[in-house]
Amino acid sequence: MRNVLLYATLVFTFASVLSGIFINQTTFTQGINAASLSEARWVLIAMMPVVLMVNFVWLRRTPAKGKIGTSLQIFGQTALFLAPYYWLFNHA
Repeated sequence: MRNVLLYATLVFTFASVLSGIFINQTTFTQGINAASLSEARWVLIAMMPVVLMVNFVWLRRTPAKGKIGTSLQIFGQTALFLAPYYWLFNHA
């Protein structure tokens, strides 16, 4: 249970990079040139891994002392991970 936050952060980081690359390749092959998609690609590829890892380091400085605390930390990481997709859904 101790490394659950680490594993969740790594999964979210890899998923963010892979989805950014997928969006980049899909828009390139389809010939779509939208400003919001361009922003989303670079946010997902370059910015979100940094934000997720900085948040992980900050959360590790104040470790959770139970299952509820760990659940809240993972919920926060999940919210950070889903935020760009929510923005993309509303603006694309």
